[in-house]
Amino acid sequence: MGWGPSLPFTGYGKIFQKHRRLYQQYFSSQRVIRYQHAQLREAWRLALNLLENGPDKTDSILNR
Repeated sequence: MGWGPSLPFTGYGKIFQKHRRLYQQYFSSQRVIRYQHAQLREAWRLALNLLENGPDKTDSILNR
């Protein structure tokens, strides 16, 4: 992942305004509730993988 197109490193202008609008649209406090089920499912998957594989495989599990 590069740092070029990320919002904090974008100069103020049309691109910045477009990205900021998208962030506000999809990550508002009302909208993030929609992602909760996916976050919980992935947290459970991470916990189970860590328990089953032990500390030796932590790097590969986290880089999945």
